[in-house]
Amino acid sequence: MRATGKNQPSAVFNFPVDPPAADGMYNGAVFPLSLNADWRLRTNSISAFGQVEHDLTPELTLLAGVRVTHDDKTFKDADNAAFRTCDSGQPGSCFLKADGGDGTPNPFALGYDAWLVSGKIQLDYKPNADTLLYASVSRGTKGGGFNNGFYPDNTSLSQIPYGDETLHAFEVGEKITLLDRKLRINSSIFYYDYNDYQVFNYFGLVGLISNQDARAYGFETEIEARVLPELTIYGSAAYLKTKIFDVAKAAPNGDLVVDDRSMAFAPKWSGSGGLTYTVPIEGTGEVAFDWNFEARSARFSGNFGDPGTALEGYFKHNASIALTLDSGWDLRAFVDNIGNRKNRTYGGPSFASLGIVQSRYAMPRVFGVAASFRW
Repeated sequence: MRATGKNQPSAVFNFPVDPPAADGMYNGAVFPLSLNADWRLRTNSISAFGQVEHDLTPELTLLAGVRVTHDDKTFKDADNAAFRTCDSGQPGSCFLKADGGDGTPNPFALGYDAWLVSGKIQLDYKPNADTLLYASVSRGTKGGGFNNGFYPDNTSLSQIPYGDETLHAFEVGEKITLLDRKLRINSSIFYYDYNDYQVFNYFGLVGLISNQDARAYGFETEIEARVLPELTIYGSAAYLKTKIFDVAKAAPNGDLVVDDRSMAFAPKWSGSGGLTYTVPIEGTGEVAFDWNFEARSARFSGNFGDPGTALEGYFKHNASIALTLDSGWDLRAFVDNIGNRKNRTYGGPSFASLGIVQSRYAMPRVFGVAASFRW
């Protein structure tokens, strides 16, 4: 198996690996052709940015900023198994002639040159020292690039590059402090409109990035209240609705399915919160008792919503006791994931065509102690 190259900005990497024998697993004995991905990517990027703030009135402030970036990328592939020419036309004999086959490299080179402009305009309204109301319009950009490595079957040269991603974001929100700073409330509502959102999706064992339009909207709020001098209660909640338009995926029977899907790792509902009770110890320091939780609704770890990428919703809670001493010592005992919730954090569809789904799980219940010293 040969592999050269790694996608990193402003650098070229070449990590050659000695090929196996012609009858090795990767040279036709098990897989239909000799796997190979001999590519290089060079990126040159330069940008300039600036921001201004201007008080329109004592209560109203205008903020404006802009960033201009120029990206220049060169992608060269000297030999990729998916683009080889085979004299016999038989995939099983398409490993390189040097390895005993009849395959010959079909190198190609592609270029990318783009100016990217992003910016933001925001109005801040401060009627008093405890209140901020704001509204903003932003434009964000992400440069295009090239798919690399191993490609799905029947990949065409036109699918190797992918274009810029542009986001237009609209947001309104508030930051308010009440009751002599004993209550803090931060909230916002947002709408994101993506042009040419960069979507990664698996086709068989490997994947490609393509450009699809997308949108997202929702709200989030955060509250912190000091109920007693010793007791603080805090919490946050968020709602998120996402959609990627016309995502393509190869079905097990080979048909291409195109549909609108939710973004990966985007739960519709999420929240967290807890309470902290602090007890002063006269002449010594203080001890704090904390309980907190985190919750997520069901979501997917892939952009097409394959069953193998479904991540279940969960609720987890944790607790700790922290002793802070005037002498400089901090001691803490904790238990995380008290309920021992074994939820998946990732479900990989890359080997679904072989009947295999990769999974990663969050940490189980964990007990521990920690100590530190301040000076």
